[in-house]
Amino acid sequence: MLRVYVAGAYSADNVITVLDNMRKGMRKGLEVLLKGYSPFVPWFDYHFQFMLREDEELTVEDYYRYSMAWLEVSDVVLVLPDSEKSKGTQAEIKRAEELEIPVVYSIEELDGFKETIRIPRPLVEGRERKGGVNERPKRPRPKIKPAGQYPSKKQSIECDGYTCTLSLRGTK
Repeated sequence: MLRVYVAGAYSADNVITVLDNMRKGMRKGLEVLLKGYSPFVPWFDYHFQFMLREDEELTVEDYYRYSMAWLEVSDVVLVLPDSEKSKGTQAEIKRAEELEIPVVYSIEELDGFKETIRIPRPLVEGRERKGGVNERPKRPRPKIKPAGQYPSKKQSIECDGYTCTLSLRGTK
């Protein structure tokens, strides 16, 4: 399942706009799920805030770090309309570009990624990811079956410094 990070404006100078931003983001996340993708929807974070006990606290920075961690393992970032001016969205787009994660601006563009799977490439032990983020634990490379083991499919795999892309396309 393609992992889609849904990015867009959240905060605003009044509560009505914040709630409207949440509604738009949650709705887009539902549309992404209904299309068969696996969305990460930051606007659902408010549940965590409601569940905190009196002696517990999460800061805005905690939420930023948590969301960014999910963005970094996403296959594609979907940016909501009219969100480009949001500082948070700008930071998310910048991070996605640093990690060479595709950024799209519509569900139609997203549909072009249905047959492509991005597989995070394990990094050499002791080497940090681009941007100085914590080391990624060393993991074995994914086992890829030879193309002949996928009936009626064509397989290609391409790797760069951070990811491998496995493409399966039907032969119809």
